[in-house]
Amino acid sequence: EKGLVITRAAEAAVIIREFDGEDAAVAYARVQGVPVESLENLDFDEHPFAITVDGEPFVWPANRVVDGKGLRLFGRIRQGTRLNVANAGDIYGTARAALEEKRKQMGEISGILHVNGASRYSARRNQERLDAFGQLFAGTPSIACSSYGETYVGMIAMTSTMVLFK
Repeated sequence: EKGLVITRAAEAAVIIREFDGEDAAVAYARVQGVPVESLENLDFDEHPFAITVDGEPFVWPANRVVDGKGLRLFGRIRQGTRLNVANAGDIYGTARAALEEKRKQMGEISGILHVNGASRYSARRNQERLDAFGQLFAGTPSIACSSYGETYVGMIAMTSTMVLFK
């Protein structure tokens, strides 16, 4: 994890202007190891921001560069917040492992209610894993939807919440 502190923000507009006194886009590009100009084509879903609260990660991506210097996020931000820059990782593999573990613990699962953050959908689409992800639920009655996320500090669009029924 590479941490950046929001030192200047337009909170109402949900735009980070600076991290650690440096233009937000420049700081983010530096952490990613890419030129700032390449951010226009970067998939922010693959490189989201994260905070940890009580040991639980809350993850959300930027959605675009603003004026070549700032980063707009999907949800509320606060000046002074430390954001870690993360990698989306293997969303499919993580979900598969979690479901396998729960099936071992619970035995047969009679149904699944699944609420999926919209950015997770985008990341899976970009990883060309949509069909494989759907197959994780094969044979189990399921209801699923994508949402624009839960809220804690802001809109969190990179999480998946499942309720499993025995």
